[in-house]
Amino acid sequence: MVDRWPGHFLDKMESTGRMDDTLLLVLADHGVALGEHGYTGKPFGALWPELTDIPFFIRSPDGKGAGQTSDYFASTYDVAPTILGAIGLLPPKPMDGQYLTLLFEGGEPAPRPHFTLGYNEYVWARDERYVMFSVNDRSNPRLYNLNSDPDMNDNIASDNPDIVKKMFDDYILKDAGGSLPHVGGA
Repeated sequence: MVDRWPGHFLDKMESTGRMDDTLLLVLADHGVALGEHGYTGKPFGALWPELTDIPFFIRSPDGKGAGQTSDYFASTYDVAPTILGAIGLLPPKPMDGQYLTLLFEGGEPAPRPHFTLGYNEYVWARDERYVMFSVNDRSNPRLYNLNSDPDMNDNIASDNPDIVKKMFDDYILKDAGGSLPHVGGA
């Protein structure tokens, strides 16, 4: 299905001559676990890359950047600024997203040294070295060193409470503006 229907769409774009004047963005809002780490579907507390790392493809009508990839921490809030930038409009100041078509010209968007997200009552943070996720009340933290454990199989949170605290306080709480909402039961 993923190959067939987008293929039909792209064939129609090509046959109608729209590929030469259309910026194409394809992204998902989340991944789906297919048994990795013992989970299937999108359970709240299973914030491994299977759920958090999503496809985000951008095709420029002039073919700039074709075949290139980037490890930039891009997000769905980069979509609007990217579209506006592609048509020559600068994003208004209130927009937090980045103009990702800079990547087509060999440029780099503003650095994002870390990334955070929330899903139901769970929070997640990642930087170049670590991924940490936990319940938003700080319970049940999981910490993974991406350099020594890229598949995220060895939870090192209990041996590194200082790193867990740093990622929770300096990344998650700071990005949330100082507090997290209560989600869930009574």
